[in-house]
Amino acid sequence: MIQEMSKENIKSEQQFPNMPSEPCWKESIQAIKDSLRFNSFNSFRKHLVDTLPQNSYKTRERNFSYITKRFFPNQSLDQLTVKVWKYYKNEGLLKNIMRFQFLYKERLVSKFVEEELSVFEPGSPLSKNVFERFVNRVYKTTKPKAVARISHTLCKLGFIARKGKEYSVLSKPLPKLSLVILVHDIFAPTPQTVSIKEILSNSFWKYLGIRTNSQVRQILKEAAANGLIAKYITADQLEQITTKYGSDEFLQRKLKL
Repeated sequence: MIQEMSKENIKSEQQFPNMPSEPCWKESIQAIKDSLRFNSFNSFRKHLVDTLPQNSYKTRERNFSYITKRFFPNQSLDQLTVKVWKYYKNEGLLKNIMRFQFLYKERLVSKFVEEELSVFEPGSPLSKNVFERFVNRVYKTTKPKAVARISHTLCKLGFIARKGKEYSVLSKPLPKLSLVILVHDIFAPTPQTVSIKEILSNSFWKYLGIRTNSQVRQILKEAAANGLIAKYITADQLEQITTKYGSDEFLQRKLKL
């Protein structure tokens, strides 16, 4: 379950989010897959620092720290992404969960996804001006390096594509199972009732590439119809789901939607 940031840290990050470091996206995918071979974080750390593709030891150490920050917080191998790969062996599903984990840690990029990217339809052109205006609004000044890092990161994560100097928003299948897995992990690690309002007010689903509240509702209703959650209730002003399994049991059963 995601650990909550302190109110002070949240406020600071919202006002002046740090620029993201190198995404190390391919290396992170491989690291999560490789982690299943290890029983301790220390042995996993040694393996990763020794085998990352960069020539410089210092660069490998630095990139290891980026991977750890995003996907192995608290230096533990007990992570949602690791479990998803262990039980599903589905790289598309793994990448969806990784996008959430990455954006949860990299606040500048997630802020762009929430406030800018989510309003663009798949296939839409995305001009550099959109990035520049966003950065100017966040930092109250021009920061070409921030513009470059946001666009570079979103390309690596598969949200946008670049051709020459132009960008476009990529189309993705609706990440139904990813959404349901994260609802369990974030809101219901044990079976319980969760309001739809609480789910919609959290931006995690935008990190998956979902754009509208109606899509979230559609997926959860489908999950209830297929027995992945116990029920979806809409009555008067009450709208909520009740989960059927704990987060770990959901994964261990390899449930699909």
